[in-house]
Amino acid sequence: MDKQRTYFYGFIAGFVLIILPVPHFFFWEDIIDIVDVVFQYSGFILLMVCVFPLVIEVFRNFYHR
Repeated sequence: MDKQRTYFYGFIAGFVLIILPVPHFFFWEDIIDIVDVVFQYSGFILLMVCVFPLVIEVFRNFYHR
């Protein structure tokens, strides 16, 4: 259950990183496109890393009943 909770929180954090707009601060005004892409890709990677084990664990628990 703790692994499922960790994967679920990672899934939520990855989803938020993908859809959350990056705030525009004056010190990264020139590199805002790069920062935005880094946030989106890190969110996507976190989402994928957490969603596959979560889905596998949920299906395993669902079909073992």
